[in-house]
Amino acid sequence: MWEFLVLLLIGGSLALLIMQMRRGRQAQPGMNAVQGTLLVTGVSPVRKG
Repeated sequence: MWEFLVLLLIGGSLALLIMQMRRGRQAQPGMNAVQGTLLVTGVSPVRKG
């Protein structure tokens, strides 16, 4: 039983590692932001009228 858990743990760790490596290649929003700035996402402009 514990062998299956160890294999599952190793497989999950490898999957997370691969996902992090793939994500690192893409340009992430806010990576070039000045330190101390707040990145706000999902905010629509206010409609007037």
